[in-house]
Amino acid sequence: MEPALENGDLAFGRGPLRLCQGDVVLVRLDGVGLSIKRLGPGIDGSFTLIGDSPQSMPSVDMGHVTQAQVIAVLRWRVRRGFPARIPAAFRRI
Repeated sequence: MEPALENGDLAFGRGPLRLCQGDVVLVRLDGVGLSIKRLGPGIDGSFTLIGDSPQSMPSVDMGHVTQAQVIAVLRWRVRRGFPARIPAAFRRI
């Protein structure tokens, strides 16, 4: 999910109350496990998954996901190496 999230960042979220296209989510994918992706357009209440990084798995390979597969919508992140007590380290995703 670079550049939005980098390896080692700490991300904060909450259970999905309402999903919107463009949300960054923690999702459980069959055969992959847990993954962080951005929600793309979908059909019939499902969404495609999009990775921000060019090395990300193509969304066509991941298929569509439903709200039941989404564990959390990620809203905040702390960059690796920043002490948690510094408010400037917290940024909206």
